[in-house]
Amino acid sequence: MGRRRLEIRVDHARVTVSDRMRLRAIQMKTEADGITIDQFCKELSGETRQYYQVKLYPTKLGPDKAYRDENGRWRMEDVVGRSQPYTLKGVLAANLYTHIRGYLMGLLMSEMAKDRKDWKPETVILRDDKRIAIVRGGKLELVSSDAWLKTNLKKRKVE
Repeated sequence: MGRRRLEIRVDHARVTVSDRMRLRAIQMKTEADGITIDQFCKELSGETRQYYQVKLYPTKLGPDKAYRDENGRWRMEDVVGRSQPYTLKGVLAANLYTHIRGYLMGLLMSEMAKDRKDWKPETVILRDDKRIAIVRGGKLELVSSDAWLKTNLKKRKVE
């Protein structure tokens, strides 16, 4: 990826990504979506703004509603379930994470298995566009979901 850091902005908020693994996950996500990194940042910003305007924030299980604490301040949960202030920057960081999570997990699994001969994990990312993204050995592979399902799901025998 030629970038050493990426800054994503939404109005007054910004998130800077400089971690090599996250930058690679963003690159994989954009490659799988067939868009540029700039397009990804623009789409992510617009989606984040929409979440923020209606007091929602993205989680790995879908959008959740911000809530008020005992002092009446808006709160949200971070990726490990800890309460934090509901800010545009927090919503942006959560939204970025939900978009790259599968690719990041695939890269982390590949990194863990790099020196092992007995364990070669692959991360399968089910997408909404009839394709499946597979991260194996730190590389991205896109396949048709029909072909992958035929190959990888065994038919059950009815007895």
